[in-house]
Amino acid sequence: MELITREESATALRYLEQAVVVANRIYNGNILLIGSNAGGERAPIVKVNRNGSRIRFALRVVDCSKPGHRLHIRNSMSGKSHYKRSHYACWHAHRDVLAALFDILPTAKVLSGSRFANNNRIVYDGKQGFLATYQDSDRNVGSQMFPVYFSESCECEGTYDPA
Repeated sequence: MELITREESATALRYLEQAVVVANRIYNGNILLIGSNAGGERAPIVKVNRNGSRIRFALRVVDCSKPGHRLHIRNSMSGKSHYKRSHYACWHAHRDVLAALFDILPTAKVLSGSRFANNNRIVYDGKQGFLATYQDSDRNVGSQMFPVYFSESCECEGTYDPA
């Protein structure tokens, strides 16, 4: 994901870190902010572009047996579901960090990291834009035969309401 702001990059990064701290109250300190390279490779720090207007980041978990982790679910013809815990943060954790970020910095703009059916990224433009469109990112990550949505691919309670 990318945070686009008019704030100085160091200030914007502090706001982003604060948002993770707020969300971690729900996830028992399990959400981790890391950098994300364009190729999807892991980076130890958050990436800031040259003029400081864009911050590229990703969310991971410290422990994939604790709340906030994503499950990779594979269903089979026999009706059994096989899943593997992942160090990626789940859909709910992303939603909660962004909700906290927009509470702290209501004028921020965030681009989703994923491209969707129309090959475009979702743009969350301010808090109202986020509240109106965040559910659009809950897409099928399974198959047509065995659909599984982002919001279903975790073990979260999913009871948080960002409004």
